[in-house]
Amino acid sequence: MSLLGSTSSSSRRRKRDSNEWDLGGSAGTNTAGGAGAGGIFSRGNPLTFVRTHLPRSPLARLLLLIVVVLGLSWSTHSLFLSSSRPKIGIQLSRPPTRLTHPSHPSSDAPNALIHRRLVAVADLHGDYAHALNVLEMANLVDASPEALLEDGTPKWVGGHDVLVSTGDIVDRGRDTILLYKMFASLRKQASRLDPPGQVINLLGNHEVMNALEDWRYVTSDDLDSFGGAKERRKAMSSEGWIGKEWLDWYNVTASVELLPGEFLPREYEAPRANFVHGGITPDWASSGQGKKDGAIDRINILGNQFLRKALSNPKPDGHLPPGTTREEMELYGANGPFWYRGYALDESDTAVCRRAENTSRLLGVDFLVMGHTPNFDGFVVRCPQAKILLIDTGISRAYGGEQSALVFDTELQRAPTPDIDRQLGDGGHHPSVQGEQRPGEGMKIHVEGEDGEVTPMEHAKGMHRWVERRSITALYRGRVPKVLHMGERDVWL
Repeated sequence: MSLLGSTSSSSRRRKRDSNEWDLGGSAGTNTAGGAGAGGIFSRGNPLTFVRTHLPRSPLARLLLLIVVVLGLSWSTHSLFLSSSRPKIGIQLSRPPTRLTHPSHPSSDAPNALIHRRLVAVADLHGDYAHALNVLEMANLVDASPEALLEDGTPKWVGGHDVLVSTGDIVDRGRDTILLYKMFASLRKQASRLDPPGQVINLLGNHEVMNALEDWRYVTSDDLDSFGGAKERRKAMSSEGWIGKEWLDWYNVTASVELLPGEFLPREYEAPRANFVHGGITPDWASSGQGKKDGAIDRINILGNQFLRKALSNPKPDGHLPPGTTREEMELYGANGPFWYRGYALDESDTAVCRRAENTSRLLGVDFLVMGHTPNFDGFVVRCPQAKILLIDTGISRAYGGEQSALVFDTELQRAPTPDIDRQLGDGGHHPSVQGEQRPGEGMKIHVEGEDGEVTPMEHAKGMHRWVERRSITALYRGRVPKVLHMGERDVWL
């Protein structure tokens, strides 16, 4: 049975051999044999070996001994150096070509460049150490002792980057307090920058389970960290510090622009990605009554209402609180955004991709990103153009999966406009994007003028060529990054 979606201890992936992910390269065991019985490492009588292979002269034997000792010393020295060298992929440094967002970019500048980097992580499940590993690997935080803030939380070094957590921070591990304090601190640090970064937290089914006092997956160490069940219950009430964090800062879902809207040309519509813990079906996506982000707003309002009731009236064993409406029941049901697994587990790619296309069209997004259903060996990408991205890899030690982060890297750059009557033969690549034919080499760019006369595009009022580039990359601790999707298109604005 596939590990996808399984959470039982019996289905955890096997532990890897110690050398399997050693990307820096390590010597295997040499087993060199001689030819026939007379090989130098044959298992014959040792006295025969001495008589036939060692020199008889004492001086020659002394020289041989010196050579052997020097060889062993050099091997030990080389082994020490190789073990102390950083291994490829273990620590991913910030790329040297990483773009710096200008403080006040102008879309009117001849070579204006607008850039955003978005990092998404899923299902941390009470593992603070692995969470730090992932965020440091993605170059969002500095958790070195000298960089820690006074409250012990790591320093935000992501600049104007965006961090999205798709929920399930709690349960299965012992570090609930550390994780929620860390996200609160990072949110404040990022928001104070100019231009600001952003930290977006979403609710998972385990956050709601804890609000409902369904504590089946709470560990004894986690209870002890709060000082007992009573103090933990207090922290997760509507008046407790974690309960207030959930109500004030945690939504059910978010659709995020992959470029910062405040710096973009007015006519440009940035690519967007939707993030949620479980999944949004077309039925939920159509609940917005045709308004942009109407479905997102509707889902988040219902989620906040339901969460407030749960925190104010917790019932043992996770029973729904008094006053729960039918819509709230459906929101928390099997086909609601907290629990839905259809995009991950349904086998028919045709049906899944048709559903995803419908949902993304209704939500006005290009990508659907979700956690909840683990695949312990890496991200799962489904449908053309990476429409579906399943990013729960079992980061927590409770699962033993991959420590991972998903990175969207997007930029919009103004390109030089061709001279009048000049053909677009600049050697640049102008691919077709999603079936739309782009100008190729040797083609003139024309538009229709106000008098009906066809004129070169560069003479059309206010029209300039921009190049939009996007990439989606999987980061795995101890492995080389993997590019999941790349795209480029020309945009005339």
